Amino acid sequence: SWDNATSPTANKVIWDIGFGNNTFVGVTHYGYIVRSTDNGSSFSRLNPGVNHLTDVSFGNNTFEGVSSVSGVIIRSTDNGSNWTSVDSGTTESLRGVAWAPEIKETNYALDFDGTNDYVAADGVTSNLDSSTGLPFTVSAWAYPDTAVSGTTACCSKREAIFAFNKTGNSDENLNILYFAQDGSTQKFYHHGSGDNNYTGSSNTFESGQWHHIVMVVDSSGNGKLYINGGQESTWSSGTNTSVNKFSIGQEYDGTGSTASDFFDGKIDEVAIWNVVLSAADVTALYNSGNGLKASANSGNYDNSGDLIGYWKFNEGTGSTLTDNTSNSNNGTLTNMDSSDWVTSGSETKPSFQ
Repeated sequence: SWDNATSPTANKVIWDIGFGNNTFVGVTHYGYIVRSTDNGSSFSRLNPGVNHLTDVSFGNNTFEGVSSVSGVIIRSTDNGSNWTSVDSGTTESLRGVAWAPEIKETNYALDFDGTNDYVAADGVTSNLDSSTGLPFTVSAWAYPDTAVSGTTACCSKREAIFAFNKTGNSDENLNILYFAQDGSTQKFYHHGSGDNNYTGSSNTFESGQWHHIVMVVDSSGNGKLYINGGQESTWSSGTNTSVNKFSIGQEYDGTGSTASDFFDGKIDEVAIWNVVLSAADVTALYNSGNGLKASANSGNYDNSGDLIGYWKFNEGTGSTLTDNTSNSNNGTLTNMDSSDWVTSGSETKPSFQ
């Protein structure tokens, strides 16, 4: 019989496994090879860069699989300690590519009802500059379910995708990203400190589609908004001083404690850096609409080490949104349950390679 084994670095859930003496080697549902040398009590990953397989087979102490990094068949004859290419050469060229392009985990998102659903992840604000809360970059993928209603220019009807707020007085707004109406069309808006401090995207954007949103604010409070890889607007003299709240799917009114402006739609892959990302970084993260995981440097994007919060939204159940950085800035789902975890459905959804 089997019970749960400890696998803190193994991504758990092994869907194929082979044996060699007292060594057990398997492939997790992420596609990573993991090994146990203590009869399955604990598992660890093998050789970053060569251990991401699409299929695997076993024979005695030999393990063979197809690397999803390059499609090359690789083989180990020492219980998975070392791997070589079956066709030619070695797998050295694959090292350092631990996060391979093909994703094996189920790609979930959270579906917000536009009434009272949101996620609170206030802890991430403690990783910003303690005096100014600047600089920062926030990235998110959002899918507005319906057109934002309203007949006037921004923003009598607005839906917050993410927000930095503060508590303690009536000026609680700091940096908020809205999807809002502009007459008969919809735009994305940055809202800064003070009333009616809006800066809208230069283009309009439709509901019923995934959009990649990046807000960048430098140490002087100068900001840029990017949508789907392109720069849409700029602003100056912003502030993030005294920030102590970060939320997804709403923003706070009153003295910073009343949830409001709830988002109706799906949100995925939210990330925060304590640096300014460049236009080239943003283009790389958008990845022509396919999405790039913020935890993996690739091409022009090289700021994974500056992440202070990264929520992949792939739990699929429960009331916790796990931070995938070492900061443990987990988010708490509010007025939401397991039915709000959704897969992509029929709409076009980024693969987050």
